[in-house]
Amino acid sequence: MLRLSPSLLAVALCACTSTLSNDVFVEDGRFAAALPSEASAGAPTAFDALTGDAELVAYAAAGSAEVDGLTLAPRAIGEVLRDAVPDERSAVHRAWDAVAVVLEGPDGAVQGWVRAEILLTEGDELAWTAWLAPEEEGPWSPVGSGQHHDGEDLPAEGGFTWQRGVVSAITGDTAGGSLEVAYALDDPRHIELLVRPDALSPPEREYRVQGDNGLVFPALFDLGATPTAGVAVAFHTPEGGRADGFLAPDATPFSACWDASGNGTFLGPSEAVEGYGTEADCALDTLTEP
Repeated sequence: MLRLSPSLLAVALCACTSTLSNDVFVEDGRFAAALPSEASAGAPTAFDALTGDAELVAYAAAGSAEVDGLTLAPRAIGEVLRDAVPDERSAVHRAWDAVAVVLEGPDGAVQGWVRAEILLTEGDELAWTAWLAPEEEGPWSPVGSGQHHDGEDLPAEGGFTWQRGVVSAITGDTAGGSLEVAYALDDPRHIELLVRPDALSPPEREYRVQGDNGLVFPALFDLGATPTAGVAVAFHTPEGGRADGFLAPDATPFSACWDASGNGTFLGPSEAVEGYGTEADCALDTLTEP
């Protein structure tokens, strides 16, 4: 049987009653969970694996890639901070000094530096702020802030705002404006993204994610005689998938279906699209919006 020496026993007893040991170090994970992650900001993955020829599968995959690109930097920063030991700890506070982070730019990976602070508020909400710099010494610019609530009886939920131009200044990208994200980590997870433009960015656009299988996304749809802007909701199951959408400027409805591999089985019924198949071939009925 293992026997502790008196000195080790004293240390063990001290650790059992130490607020710093039990309430601070053990809860590092709770604080870090407030930062952006794959669960709270990741794109759906169901459309990426499909190899079929359905037009809407390709559009949904492109929309998923857009969500992935929009949230890549905040997720990268959340990941490196979760892997790094906080430089400051208290029962209601975590802070990281300069931590190296790899950011993806148009010409490849670029190293930046991130600082962050997380505070536990009186309302039991975790509020975080992050700063980004091109060098370890700075200059530092605020890049994101958010809130996260992890109630015992309800799914975790929260949101954050991200300044895309701050990242672009380091990576050499041209993206500007801001990204607003709201999420609820129930089963399936729900994420809403709003891209607010600046003077050089495309118009404001919204995306919604449901689990790994559903996506609401805008696109320029080429389904008929003329490419037309619109919005669609797409969902995929092991049996097949479906998308329902509307085309501008008159909100002309359209629907599309595909089989388990992503091969198109139906496109219609509007005259605005070059349709095929019958709706009876669809694996899913009309979708409700994720």
